[in-house]
Parts: sequence; C-alpha cells; structure tokens
Amino acid sequence: AQARDPCLHVLELVACRALGGMEDESNKRPLEPAPEADAASLAQADAAVEAAAAGAVPEAPAAQAEPAAERPRKRRSGWDEQGDPSQALPPPAMMMSMDVPPSLPPGAQVAEFKVEQSMVGFLIGKGGETLRSMELSSTATIKIDQNTKDMGYSMCRITGSEPAVATAKALLQARIQEKSASQASRREGGGPNFANDPAVVNGTVGWETQIDQSCVGFFIGRQGEYIKRIQAQTGATVVIDQETKEMGYSMIKVMDGPGLRDATDMVRHRLEQVKEAAVQRAPQGEYEEITVQQALVGAIIGRGGETLRQIKQDSGAIVVLMQDTKESGFSVVRFAGNPENVARAKDIVNQKLTERERSE
Repeated sequence: AQARDPCLHVLELVACRALGGMEDESNKRPLEPAPEADAASLAQADAAVEAAAAGAVPEAPAAQAEPAAERPRKRRSGWDEQGDPSQALPPPAMMMSMDVPPSLPPGAQVAEFKVEQSMVGFLIGKGGETLRSMELSSTATIKIDQNTKDMGYSMCRITGSEPAVATAKALLQARIQEKSASQASRREGGGPNFANDPAVVNGTVGWETQIDQSCVGFFIGRQGEYIKRIQAQTGATVVIDQETKEMGYSMIKVMDGPGLRDATDMVRHRLEQVKEAAVQRAPQGEYEEITVQQALVGAIIGRGGETLRQIKQDSGAIVVLMQDTKESGFSVVRFAGNPENVARAKDIVNQKLTERERSE
C-alpha cells in the first residue's frame, strides 16, 4: 500500500479527539499506526496541531507537481530555414539568363534571312512535313519566326554545321524558286517561267537532256527530293521544263554556273537508274534478255560492280541484271537501247561468260 502523508495522519488524530465524546466507542475506526517520519515531518505536524487548537485551518501541503513529459525534439532540416526548394525563386543571375538562348555547340553555324510571308506556308508544308523533310536531308535545324508576318515577311533561322547550313539554305532557296516559278506560270497562263531564277537571269542553260514523261516522277523523287539533293550538293540549279509533256517528254536543264559539271554527272546517273528501273519493271518478252547460271553471275558484275558498269559504258546500251530467280540457280540479263548497242552489249556479256567458263 502507498505510504500515507504524516500531516494528514496528524489532522485525522486531532479531529478524532475533538469528536470523541459524540461517537460511540464501538463505531470508532481504529487508527492506523503513524508512519515513521523524519524530524522535518514531526515539526510540521506539531505546527499543525497548534494551529488546529487555535481554530486555524491548516494549509494543505502543496501537491508535488509531476514533471511534464518532455516533448521529443523535432529534427531540423534544410527546409526549416529555406522552405520548399521547388518553390524558391532562382538567384537573380539565373533569372536573367532564363530568356537567353543557350550557346551554340562548337563548330555550329547560324544563317538568317527574310522570307516573303506568301512563301512561308509553302516552305512549312502540311503539318510541317516539308520543313521536317528539309531538316532530315540537311541535318540542320530550321526555324521560321513569324512574329513579323504583319510586315509581310518572316525570318528563317538555320542552325548546324557549316555543310548542313549550306545544304538547308540551298533546299529552302530551291523551294522558294519553285514556288516563284509556279506563281509566274499561273499569272502568264503558260509553262514554267524562270525569270525569277538568278541562275537563268545571270547565264544560260549549260546542259539539257530529254526524259520520258512517264519517268519524270521517278527522276524527281518524292516531293522533289532528288532535285533538291543535286542542288544542295553541287550548288547548281536544275529545272524540269514540262512544256512538252503533252508530247510525251520533258526537258531536264542544268543552268550554267558553279557546279554545272557535278550536277550534270548526277543527272546522268539518275537517268540511268530511271531507265534501268523501267526495263526491270517491264513484262517478260518486251526486251532482249539472256539466262546466266548463278555460278557465272560474278563474271558479269565484277568487283564492286565495275565489270557491269564497263559493259554499259562500252556498249551504250542499258544492261540490267535481275537476280530474282537466283534461288533457282540462274539470273536474267536484260538489254535495252538501239539494236546496235544492244548487240554490242550482248557480245561483251557472252565473252565475259566464256572467259569465266574456261578459267574454271
């Protein structure tokens, strides 16, 4: 049992003595023996007895206050002083640099020029397809800023390596020239007009050749991709004049000026591809052809295709090697051109095959 306070015990004793004559002895609750107390407690008890005898109410001892439970200390972090870093404002220097475009990578070039607002949609294309195609072909980044469109023009900005910027600029200029020629043609009601082409104004046609109208689309490529490539790589201007398309052909013209020879070589190479594709797609029996055992095909091709190119050059004929049937043990060689050239090409091929058979 918990020990009783000595002061309380003394008070009970005083009260019992004062009321002793009024209670039956049998009803008195036996007093509990007083607990042992030290000298300080006895002195306090004596004072209480004297106060009770004088009629004063003794002061109750002050209850000992229980120590308040100590709160766990809150761990401090950097946020207590700085707050949420994500909501904090950047330093003034950083805020000033937010609107400043990042510096260009080493070796990067930038070219800017004005574009008439009427040309912007033609350069961008449906859904930006034309612009993306030019970026892909040139590996440069092309941006058109139309903030000045109310003034009748926009700013075109090209970023990338020096060759990439030059290629992209050539593609854009070719596209602009194409649009200008088309607009002039519609105004005059005639065929293509090259009055706005600087190469035509400053010079003359340096080289031209005829192409079957059915092959024009293949020659130009999707969205004029091959023409753009020639102009970008050589710097020359290449024009497809279709004034004679109703007669079954058009004219490819390379304007006189820088890049004429390189552009002419690229046009000739593309024409060979066009003609060979037409011969290869033709039905069987339309052109002369011979069957070659697959084991002897290498004698016609040569290392890196050198022998086949030489046969075409020496004969002047179109020679197409078709290996669609090589799994069956043979391939087919087709010949096209004037009869004399075709006969010469066939003789050269047969000679190559005979030499290979004798060497084996």
